[in-house]
Amino acid sequence: MWWVAVAAAQQERCEPQSVFALQTRVAEVEAAFSRGDALAGREGLLGAHEVARCLTQVATPEVMARLASLEALASHLDQDPERALRWARAAEWSLPRHTWPAVIGTDHPIRHALAAEGLGTTASPTRSGLRVPRDGAIVLSGQLLSVATAPADAPVLLQVCDHTGAVVRSQWQEGTSFPEDLLRGGGTAGPPSWWP
Repeated sequence: MWWVAVAAAQQERCEPQSVFALQTRVAEVEAAFSRGDALAGREGLLGAHEVARCLTQVATPEVMARLASLEALASHLDQDPERALRWARAAEWSLPRHTWPAVIGTDHPIRHALAAEGLGTTASPTRSGLRVPRDGAIVLSGQLLSVATAPADAPVLLQVCDHTGAVVRSQWQEGTSFPEDLLRGGGTAGPPSWWP
């Protein structure tokens, strides 16, 4: 399963990556799927996940929605409707009403499943306070968090930023499975001074 490979990769060192590098990789993946090369698309998605995990900048909601929608497509092609729905929800959570890739038109089964099943719920772990670095931030798939909430059944990219806005920690997480060391804070966190 993809998350086992991703979790193992998260233990390895990262080559620092930019949001532009992730945008480029996502565009390559979309182009592969558009020309009908599903194998290249799937391989490109593995690379895109690694680039996302190694970002030194905060991911934008736009690129995260695009990546998630392409993961939904790959899951659909693998005939895994539950996983496709989780990724479709992740795309909508990252950027509501985002522009879907051309290969996922309005009549695509992924769009129909999302319309029928809905966006799912947003939930919090039992201890919902966040431990945020001073004037830093915790960001999920491009969304600034003030409390520990996440889509209950969707994969997201967790990024922890320092007082300069640099990403100091990044990992993929499923739903509300926040790392324990980030949940010992005391409530809500406001936007840092550097947040746009």
